[in-house]
Order: sequence, then structure tokens, then C-alpha cells
Amino acid sequence: GVLLYSPGQVQFQKSNIGFTRCVTAFNNKIWAGTFNNGLWELSHDLGEARRVNPSKFNNPTYFLDMIDDHKGRIWIATRNELVILDKNGNTVRKFPYKCLHAKFINQQPDTIMLCYDNKLLRFSAYSTPELVGSQLFVSVRAFLDVENYYWIGNQFGIYRYKKEIGFDINK
Repeated sequence: GVLLYSPGQVQFQKSNIGFTRCVTAFNNKIWAGTFNNGLWELSHDLGEARRVNPSKFNNPTYFLDMIDDHKGRIWIATRNELVILDKNGNTVRKFPYKCLHAKFINQQPDTIMLCYDNKLLRFSAYSTPELVGSQLFVSVRAFLDVENYYWIGNQFGIYRYKKEIGFDINK
């Protein structure tokens, strides 16, 4: 489930939506992707929870990561595809693939990047989302862009790439 922590009261509130794999703030709500229990939209106090598009995101769907864009859409990475939804949960675009791990690693106003297994996909996030690039890349579970370095964590450890050595993740 999802817990809401109140530091002043040291108490947790919980929503029993199942094994939660990823969460993000979207459309003034909290959206949570689960392991085999659907996609959920929750109120900030966890008082309300509703499944989003249950016919599309049924129980076998394994959510890996989510990110919103500047056009008011949410990008959802599952084990089988990238799905882009509007604020009502309707499908805008889909990009099929098969993977075990996926992570959104960088967002710029006009670009969304997704690393799945050992591939990096770059998408244009304009009116109609389009795939604009694909390349081999190290597997990513965690990503941080700080000053002159990219920090990448995966099952083998943590890597640091200096930006000045000619590698630009945005190209």
C-alpha cells in the first residue's frame, strides 16, 4: 500500500491498494502503480482511492516507473510497454517493448528519457509524443544529475559519469 507520514504526530495513514512499485504526484492527486493490482489515483489524505482505467491496467500489469510531462500527461513504464495517459486516464500513445527493469532518468521540457534493461530511449514530449532516439546504455535503477556528473545506480553498484568527457545523455 501507500503510507502518508505525519512527522508532528508520528503516525502513518495507509491505503490498502497492494504492493506499490512506484508513485508520483499527478493532476493534483497521488498516482501509484502496483505489482499486479492496477494503477491507482489517491487523494492527498488517502481518504479516496480509485483504479485508473482498470480494463487497460488489469491485475497482471507490473508497473516499473512513472513521470509526468509539461503537457499534463503521465508516462507509465510497465514490463510490456510505455503508455502515455491524459489527466483522465485515457491512452494518448503506446510504445511496446519487453523488459525486466525500466526507469525514467531525465526530463527536460521537450524530452522524456526512459532506460529499460540496457537501452536508453529518448522521446519528444511535444503535442504528439514520438520516439526520437535509441541507444545501448548501462542498466539503470536510480539516476541523479548533479553538477558535472551523472550518478547511476543499478544491481552492480553505483556509477559516476563526468559530463565533460563527451557523453551527453541528452543526445
